[in-house]
Amino acid sequence: MEKIILANEQTLEIKSIGVGALRIEIENKEVAEIESLFTTENLTKLQVVNASGETYGIFTNLECVSITKYIEDGSIVINLKASVSTS
Repeated sequence: MEKIILANEQTLEIKSIGVGALRIEIENKEVAEIESLFTTENLTKLQVVNASGETYGIFTNLECVSITKYIEDGSIVINLKASVSTS
C-alpha cells in the first residue's frame, strides 16, 4: 500500500492519490485526526512512498483546501493545492 509522509514525519497509508489538484484518499481515520495533521506546517513537505518504501513524489508548500468524509465507505478525501506565498 502506498503512503504519504508529512513534514513532521507522520506516515499515513493511502488508498489512492491523484495529481493535478492533489487529491489523497485515506481509509480508517477520523476527520478530526486528519484536520490536525494536514496543517500548513505539516504540508511544507509531503512525500509519496510506494509499497517498497521508495519515494516517488515530493511536494512542497501545500495547503489543505477541503476534507470530505464519505459515509458509504468511510473513506476521507483530502484536496490540497500549492500554497501561494505572500512574501
